[in-house]
Amino acid sequence: MAISTIRIGCTQYLHTDAILSGRLTLDSFCVQPERAKSIDECTLKTLGGEYDVGESSLATFLKIAESQTGLKALPIFSRKFLHHYQFCLNDASIQSPRDLVGKKVAIPQFWITAGIWHRWLFERYYGIEPGQITWFPLQRDRVVAPYPDHYQIDWRHVGKSAPELLRSREVDVFIYARKIDDDRGIRTVQPNPIEETTKFYHDVRMVPITHVIVVREELLESNPNLVGELVHLFERSRDLGLKDVGNSVSMYLPFADLHLQRTDSMLDKDWNSFGWEKNYRILRTFYNAACEQGFISGKRSLEDCFVQFD
Repeated sequence: MAISTIRIGCTQYLHTDAILSGRLTLDSFCVQPERAKSIDECTLKTLGGEYDVGESSLATFLKIAESQTGLKALPIFSRKFLHHYQFCLNDASIQSPRDLVGKKVAIPQFWITAGIWHRWLFERYYGIEPGQITWFPLQRDRVVAPYPDHYQIDWRHVGKSAPELLRSREVDVFIYARKIDDDRGIRTVQPNPIEETTKFYHDVRMVPITHVIVVREELLESNPNLVGELVHLFERSRDLGLKDVGNSVSMYLPFADLHLQRTDSMLDKDWNSFGWEKNYRILRTFYNAACEQGFISGKRSLEDCFVQFD
């Protein structure tokens, strides 16, 4: 019997490299991997049915899943701390998100996963109501969703550069989930983001989930063992990536191995684990925040969106 082909789409990180390179594969399927150029492209292709299994923005998946059945998320994740992705000018008086009342904050898109997490962080951890901030999205959102009436959203800077807006003082802060490419004259909002992030982690015991792996539900129905195979595939790829970190970045971070040891001592051993039960509280926190901010309606439950596999 011929082995069917399964198309897997991901962005390229160390934890997906072994799949994208063909180093790892499945026994029951011939894997056809595809490297997406960006999470925007990968999300749209995954949710549009171009991939059998694909990486997606967590927020966009939850929104699309409200009206589009036939897709399920697997408990396979990417995640990031966000404190060191809040930027302001070097000479700004801002020292904490608590200083953002009345300030102008730029964001790539309003309804990106990181944006929902940042606003949750501001409100629930720092006690700042996001409605007290003026938000400046720099792109239109990839999915249509209503904007909260009590939020101040200004679209005048769409298409503009975040570093240039900061340096011209047209905005006070830029938030995202990655480093700014051109950071001349720009610093993190937190003077000591590692110390602040460590405190946050020990207070709440979570690392925000940003991306999730999504699969066509009909594929799961016809292949009952596929969930376990896919989770194992991505776990092996993640573990190989972890082994490669020190060597891969040693030309740029000569103390990378020491940083890994420090991370292990700072966080719980399961901080980057896959699985439904270990990650349920993080997923529930995000789902509730997305409902409270008005991005999703809550008419499709979190439990119905995911394959509950451990």
